[in-house]
Amino acid sequence: MFICFSFLITFIMLLTDIQANILRPLKLQSQRILFLRFEPQADKRQLRSFFATLSPTKAAEQAANSAMNIMLSYAGMTKLGLNMTAFDEYVGFKMSMANSMGQRLLTAYTHIDAAIILHGADELRLLHQSQLLEQRIATSTLFAPIQIECGQQIYNEEGASIEHFGFRDGISEPRVYDEAGNLRADYAKQSFLFEEQTGHYGSFFVFQKYEQDVEKFQQLVCQMAQALAIDEECAAAQVIGRYRDGKPLAYKKTPQLVTANTEPDYSEDTFGHACPFHAHIRKMNPRDSRIYSVDSYPDFPRKFLIVTFCGEWKKPLKML
Repeated sequence: MFICFSFLITFIMLLTDIQANILRPLKLQSQRILFLRFEPQADKRQLRSFFATLSPTKAAEQAANSAMNIMLSYAGMTKLGLNMTAFDEYVGFKMSMANSMGQRLLTAYTHIDAAIILHGADELRLLHQSQLLEQRIATSTLFAPIQIECGQQIYNEEGASIEHFGFRDGISEPRVYDEAGNLRADYAKQSFLFEEQTGHYGSFFVFQKYEQDVEKFQQLVCQMAQALAIDEECAAAQVIGRYRDGKPLAYKKTPQLVTANTEPDYSEDTFGHACPFHAHIRKMNPRDSRIYSVDSYPDFPRKFLIVTFCGEWKKPLKML
C-alpha cells in the first residue's frame, strides 16, 4: 500500500497541488509501474535529491498525452526521514497491503519503498521514456534491482473502456466533479483525500493484480441463464448489476433515457427485483460518504472512496 503526494512548495489550489490520477482516473492507454526498493546504505539526502528531479503530473495537467505518478510506502517515507505522525492511525498503510494479505503474496512486491507510474497514449514513446528512467535507476547505487509491471487499457469495438468480462469500466467513479465540470473540492477533501500537512493533499494507492477466468465466468452465466430461463446477456447483467454497454438495472429515469452514465438508484428496488442484492455494482455503488456520514454514525470510522483503474497486465502472477 502506498500514498501519493505532490511535493509543491506553495499551495495555490487543489488542482495544482495534488497529482493526476487521484481526483479522476487517467484515460491513457498504456502504463508502466516501476517498483523501487532502497538499498540499506542509501543516504536519505541523495534519495530526496533523486525524487526532486522527477516531475509528477498535477491534476490540472491531466489532459496531456503522458503523465507520471510518484508513490511512497510507509517504509519508504520513513527511510527518507519524513515526519510520519500523520499516519499513526492508518494501521493498514503502516503494515502495507502485502504484509496484511497473509500467504498469497506477490513474491516480488513484499518490500517496496516507492513506485513510479508512467502513463502514455503512445506505447513506444512510453517505453522510451521508461527505459531512460530505468537506466538512471539501474546505474544508481541508491536502489536494488527494480520490478516492472506493464499494463494496457482494454477497449470494446466502440472504443469505450471495458474490463476483462466485457463490461464498461470507469463509469461509476466518485462524483468529484459536478455536471458543469466544476471540482467539488470540499467533497473530495472529506471523502478520499488525505491532508498530510495543512493545505497539502494526497491519497492512498493500492496495486492489486488478479487472475480472472473469463471462460469460467461465461460458463457460469450460461448455466444461470438456463436455470432461470432468461437470455445470457440478462443473466450476466444480473451478476454485475448493469449490462455490458454500461446501462444499470435499477434507475429512476424512464427506460428510453437510460445510458451508461445513468446513476444506479435502488431506492424503489427494496426487494432486489430489478437488481439483485448480490450484484457487483449494488455492493460497491454508490460509493458515497453520505451513506456513512459522521452526523448519522458518529462512531463509524471514516471511509475512503476509491478511484479505480482496470487494465491488462502482461506478466504472469508470481505467487508464494
